[in-house]
Amino acid sequence: MAQQNMPGTMEGTQDVDALLAPFMQKITDENQVQVWQCIQCGKTSRYITNMKDHVEANHVEGLTYPCPECHKISKSRAGLRVHMKTVHNLSSKHFKQSANKYFSR
Repeated sequence: MAQQNMPGTMEGTQDVDALLAPFMQKITDENQVQVWQCIQCGKTSRYITNMKDHVEANHVEGLTYPCPECHKISKSRAGLRVHMKTVHNLSSKHFKQSANKYFSR
């Protein structure tokens, strides 16, 4: 059986980023600062990572990220990172190791 790239894996990250790109645009705000804007709702952020997290959690349906420890489903990568840190007391480094182990089955 062929292994699929799951959205929550490192291999699937580029696919998710490509899916999120049409929801964002770079603009200059009223203070002449370059920011990222959500095309769906107008929210802005100076950081693309924050905008990706926003779009993924609020505007894209169908992406799910199962916790490799307890299988709780999160709507975004950021949500899964928070869950792993608060519930399982695991850092991003531990999460990546655990997720790679889980998704490579």
